[in-house]
Amino acid sequence: MQGNSLRSTTKSVMKNNTKQENVPQGWLSTKVGNLGFTYSGLRSKSKSDFGQGSPYITYMNVFLNSKIDKNRFDLVNIEDGENQSKVQYGDVFFTVSSETPEEVGMSSVLLDKIDNYYLNSFCFGFRLKDFDDLLPQYARYLFRGQDFRLKIIKMAQGSTRFNLSKERVLSLDISLPSLKEQEKIADILDVVDQDIARTQEVIETTEKLKRGLMQQLFTRRIRGIVSEIVPLGKVAKVQGGYSFKSSDFSDSGVPVIRISNIKDGYIKLDDIKYYPKEVTKRLKSFSLKRDDVVIAMSGATTGKIGIVKETDLPLLLNQRVGRFISSGGIDGKYLYNIVISEFYQKRIWDFAIGGAQPNVSGPQLESIEIPLPNISDQKEIADILSSVDEKMLVNKKLKAKLNLLKMGLMQDLLSGKVRTNI
Repeated sequence: MQGNSLRSTTKSVMKNNTKQENVPQGWLSTKVGNLGFTYSGLRSKSKSDFGQGSPYITYMNVFLNSKIDKNRFDLVNIEDGENQSKVQYGDVFFTVSSETPEEVGMSSVLLDKIDNYYLNSFCFGFRLKDFDDLLPQYARYLFRGQDFRLKIIKMAQGSTRFNLSKERVLSLDISLPSLKEQEKIADILDVVDQDIARTQEVIETTEKLKRGLMQQLFTRRIRGIVSEIVPLGKVAKVQGGYSFKSSDFSDSGVPVIRISNIKDGYIKLDDIKYYPKEVTKRLKSFSLKRDDVVIAMSGATTGKIGIVKETDLPLLLNQRVGRFISSGGIDGKYLYNIVISEFYQKRIWDFAIGGAQPNVSGPQLESIEIPLPNISDQKEIADILSSVDEKMLVNKKLKAKLNLLKMGLMQDLLSGKVRTNI
């Protein structure tokens, strides 16, 4: 695609424009709308049109990926002569609606040449007039960069759902380095993205291994290990938390663990509430201990599991948070792996759904059947699963570091704070 570069036609204006003081030297300042035009996703489609026909790019493909995954699509029936827009290489897609402003306007760029693909109806497309001022591989990072995302978030409108108009996106100001510098920046960030993708593959492979081990355990197909199937309540009870009055919470005293403090396998103490020490002396039965396994029992995070570490203590158990207490015959680490398994979690949600909000009781948790080998086999299984978890944790930490590295690089390179050698 060729055209008259905005860079050449605005060069003289840029030299004399006193309002461009925040634009790095040699960069082009322009509006998104000067670079291309928008088009809509699928229109006038009913439920019966989907599931067969031509491929279309899904909302989640756009939302989750800065680069469209060409192998992730659904199907829609398109009649001959129907007025629908086909996507093409270099197109940028934006989500137009979400429940939070932070998730509106997520972008993704098509960097593969594909034929006869369409776009879902909850996104719009942006097609560059040419690639003389903005390269698609750079657009992948530009529109997901911190500065552009902050502009999008400020523009999101709504109360229960937040929406974004095409016109407002087209009105946004952006600054662009030379094509050579764009290419260099995109290459640097792409290397980090490849490292992140490889790390994610290792995480997913490890998770698949663990799921396979747990499936064998629940179906009693682990060679040499004999398990009986018993209700969890036979070997562990679920203790509910104390009904602390939120009006009595203070900025000091003994920390109280609430549902929001339970994360994936650990306790997050960033937003902890406290209860006066003098009041809690009579509540010793609700004091948590190291290696206690706790569970969220209501709300959107019902079923979330955490383990209490020594460094988390002291902690008190709040209402709607449960603690599993062994009554003998079950190893603590084995118990933890059982209750975080997708099999146990599925049974939790079988109980939880149906009311105004998800909710599960202690007796329901105790009624769920689990495989129970002898103690020595439990310990062996728990050790194997713990080693798998350790590998997964190492790679999750690595991925988190890579994401932080990428965020820092994007902020420095996309703003021109750090310039590349070209």
